[in-house]
This record gives sequence, C-alpha cells and structure tokens, in this order.
Amino acid sequence: LAFASQRRFVANASHELRTPLTSMRTLIDVVMAKPTRTTEQLETVVGRVRQALDQSEAIIDGLLTLARSDRGLTTRELVDLEAAAQDAIDQTGTAARASNIVIEADLSAAPILGDRVLVERLVANLVDNAVRYNVTGGSVQVETGTDRGQSYLSVTNTGQLVPEPKLASLFEPFTRLGQRVTNGRGVGLGLSIVASVVTAHSGHLQADALPNGGLKITVRFTTTAPWPVGTYPYGFMATTQPLDSAAEK
Repeated sequence: LAFASQRRFVANASHELRTPLTSMRTLIDVVMAKPTRTTEQLETVVGRVRQALDQSEAIIDGLLTLARSDRGLTTRELVDLEAAAQDAIDQTGTAARASNIVIEADLSAAPILGDRVLVERLVANLVDNAVRYNVTGGSVQVETGTDRGQSYLSVTNTGQLVPEPKLASLFEPFTRLGQRVTNGRGVGLGLSIVASVVTAHSGHLQADALPNGGLKITVRFTTTAPWPVGTYPYGFMATTQPLDSAAEK
C-alpha cells in the first residue's frame, strides 16, 4: 500500500511539473512559428510564460517543503502560533479584500517548540487556503490559544460543500475534493504540507466539513518540551527555573 501510494505521488508530481513546462514550450513554439511577430504578441507570450514559471516554482517549493517536513525535525526553537497567524492574515489581506472576504481573528499566545520555517508555513497554508477556496463575500475565522497543556490554531472558512467521504482526500498531495488540480488556483500541496508538519511535531490535526459549506481545521501541539528537563537537544536549553534565578547560578 505504501509503495503504491509513493508511486502515485511520484506520477502526480511528474505530471504537475511537466504541465507548465509543456505550456511554456507550446507558447514559445507557436509565436516563433509566425512569419511576423508584433510587440503585443510577444508581450502576451512573455506574460503567460511568466505565469507558468511561477506555477513551476510554487510546485517545486511545495515539494521541497514537504520533503523537509517528512524528514522529521532537525531543529527546535520557541515559535508562537499567535505571531505566525497574524503574519499570515497580513499576507492574505489583499486577496481577501479583493473577494470581499472578512477575516476575523481571536488571537492569544500559543507557544510551541518546533521548526520555525515549517510551523510558519503550516499557518500560512491554512489561512491562505481558507481565503483561496472561499466564496465571494465569505468569511474566515482564525483563533489561537492554549488549552489543557496544548497550543492550538483553528481556521474556519465559508466555501463550497465538502462531502464527508472526500474530506480525507484534501490532505493528499495534488488533490482537491478528490480531483486533480487543473484550474490554476493552487498547486495542490497546501494541506498535505499541513498534515506532514503536524506529524513531524507529534501534533494533532482535526478537519470538519461544515453543514453550510467550508471547513474548520484545528491543529494542536504540546506546549511543553518532549524531552527530560536539563537536556539540551538541538541547542535548546530546557529548564524549570525562572530565567533570572537560573542565570544567578
């Protein structure tokens, strides 16, 4: 089963990478075959080639992030989900306003120990997906905080109805509601990266399809160090003493 899944992933990745390359080659061949080429035609082709390049870059970046996460953690530092969520909201603000999507935030400190790059990518992916796959005039709610020894991030958005049997497929690479990614809205790796990062951090991921459309996705991580007090893995110093009293000793 794992081997078949890996083969399917490689086949899908190869297809997704070849698609923009084929598009660029076709665009260039068509315009170069014309006996005369106007400046307007060349500018149009350059713009479309640039879009295809951006698509290729996004796919490669997503694959590299997925590979990094699947390798497991090689570094741990203090990361606050609250700050990461605020940054993600700021970055998606323009796209949200363009579609009249209202983003509501209820953010409190939510510290965890982990890979900063991966955690920030997880948060950015969840907020970006909530805006990207929403409806015009929709809404997004982002919440962070701590509860019973865990830090959590919850992102809820309006959107199309998601059949319960199709929910799990959203976290598989290169799929969206059980179909391949073909409309250019994304590269189909956002939620698979989220799932991989959660696993790498020994966290918990819960996704719920809402009855009126859209999703609620919640991720939870332990707020305490998963190693004995007094050890120093990956350059991080764990201590139960206040910093000032520890410094005095």
